[in-house]
Amino acid sequence: MPNLSLFSVVTAGIIFSTAALVRADEISDKYWSLTPEHFRDSVTLKDDRLNTVAVLSTVNGFQVKQGLIGWVPTDSFLRAFIDKKTGKTTFQVYEISHYFSPNWHFYERANYLAASVPQSVAADVIDREVEGCGYAQGCLYLEQVGFPIDEARLRIDAASYVPGGHFALIYKFTAHDGAELPDVLSSAEITGLLMAVDRYRTTHNIASAETSSASQSPISAPDNNPAAQSAAAPANTPGGVAARRVTADSAPTLGVNLVPTPAFIASQTKMDRARGLLIINIAEKSAAARAGLLRGDVILTGNGTPWDNTDELAASMNVLRAGDTLTLSVWSAGAEKTVRVKF
Repeated sequence: MPNLSLFSVVTAGIIFSTAALVRADEISDKYWSLTPEHFRDSVTLKDDRLNTVAVLSTVNGFQVKQGLIGWVPTDSFLRAFIDKKTGKTTFQVYEISHYFSPNWHFYERANYLAASVPQSVAADVIDREVEGCGYAQGCLYLEQVGFPIDEARLRIDAASYVPGGHFALIYKFTAHDGAELPDVLSSAEITGLLMAVDRYRTTHNIASAETSSASQSPISAPDNNPAAQSAAAPANTPGGVAARRVTADSAPTLGVNLVPTPAFIASQTKMDRARGLLIINIAEKSAAARAGLLRGDVILTGNGTPWDNTDELAASMNVLRAGDTLTLSVWSAGAEKTVRVKF
């Protein structure tokens, strides 16, 4: 998505007129109306059988091209890098910025919100070019920068998607000279890339053995805790979660990927406080899917026991066997409801 404020300045000063400020609002409305399926289907793939890493990108999901040559003054998108041997996947927010200035800005850090807490990381410098000088404002500079972000963080943002909503990853780049470049990526764009990544993994039979800055799942499960491990299993099915077979001598599985509910999700869904475990993925045909649980639901309790961490989840799951029923208290669509899961 373009940085709309910068786009308005560049367009007004270089190509057309200040009427571009109105056009920016129209662009914004169009961007927010796009669906995860749109971004999934427009994802570009750089891969062949000799490549060890597949690169997926949302670069074509939404762009604003100006003039006869289709110039893109500013843009932002997501990239995913999948190691085809190990399944390790890393993610990057990518920003393209053209600007007029007497000197370079030199963007060097990126700040973003994680569970309402600002995070700061070093920016990846991808490219810097001087594209022309002699303008009244100085030279036209191009900086292409990015920053890494882990899959767990993205799946939390994806879980906030609602059609037409304005939920987004909010971030900004800061420069050596004090300049700031704020921008957003919609939860629809994030969800679309994750859908494409899951599809690629499934099609190529690649399990997500590792993800950048994250374990197999967004929550840690003790090695000797099979119930907790299976509730947050590796994402090697289209739904992003692997569901284990239920046998007579093993605890059953929900087939979901869970994280402790972030404060911003609790606020957006009108919970009284951040509690429970947020569902960020559900395996197709899993026990959770059959019971009608949805991505974005928050599991508050299991058989009366609060579920705020994996230990509490495991305590409820480890006593269950095939044929049992688990009664969940779930926060869904702004209200609490009871869901019974049959294993």
